[in-house]
Amino acid sequence: MSMATARVTSKGQITVPLEVRRFLSIQKGDRIMFRQDGDRVYVERVPANVPSSQVFGRLHRPGMEPLDIETARVKARAMRAQRLLGSEGDGGR
Repeated sequence: MSMATARVTSKGQITVPLEVRRFLSIQKGDRIMFRQDGDRVYVERVPANVPSSQVFGRLHRPGMEPLDIETARVKARAMRAQRLLGSEGDGGR
């Protein structure tokens, strides 16, 4: 598969390119999962009728500490705030 790109909307949404939807057999209503591995993020289709308990843990990597959802939210907000505050010094870029 060649490289495909998508634009992120103001709401953080993307349209998965047709080529990627075909490759992953993604249909309307399917769920996709984003898995981070180092500095890369992988997109996977979550098989239909799979309970979240089976998907839970697929994002875990050896050496990573488990993270509860509230701690993850706090960390994500802190990182976002740092990015936003850090951008003020360079003309808002």
